[in-house]
Amino acid sequence: MRRPVVFSLAIVVLLTSVSVAEEQLTKRQIVNRSGPICRDLLEAIQPHIEKADDAMAKEQWDRFIREGRRAISTARPYGRELRSLLPETGARRYRRFLNHAREALDRLERALDALEAERLELAKSRQQAAREHLARAKRAARRYGLRRSCIKVVS
Repeated sequence: MRRPVVFSLAIVVLLTSVSVAEEQLTKRQIVNRSGPICRDLLEAIQPHIEKADDAMAKEQWDRFIREGRRAISTARPYGRELRSLLPETGARRYRRFLNHAREALDRLERALDALEAERLELAKSRQQAAREHLARAKRAARRYGLRRSCIKVVS
């Protein structure tokens, strides 16, 4: 029987592939364009998060894992869209936000894999690593001046 490993799927973030913006955007443009993307991301993953929370409350671990993976796969295209805003040079804190958020998402996905394999200690350590990357992403987002919707994505 599987014991619950508490995952806050609200931390499921974003971000996978590396692509460079075709035009060099200013900081203000990046902030203004990323806000609606983050808002759309939150709306898109919300149903999966609610279903995963419900599954966790009912101790339906297979359903929890399935909804967690759906949230992750839903988030990845938004991450690519956010990454497309990244200029070739500069925007160090925005780049840091993207990199830590992507790493958190990858770690969370690996934590779900470990939970599915009933390797609870490994799942907990991966979950903790994901939380650490999310904290770093949140700090970078705040320092860069991103909108609340982007900060909420990594909270």
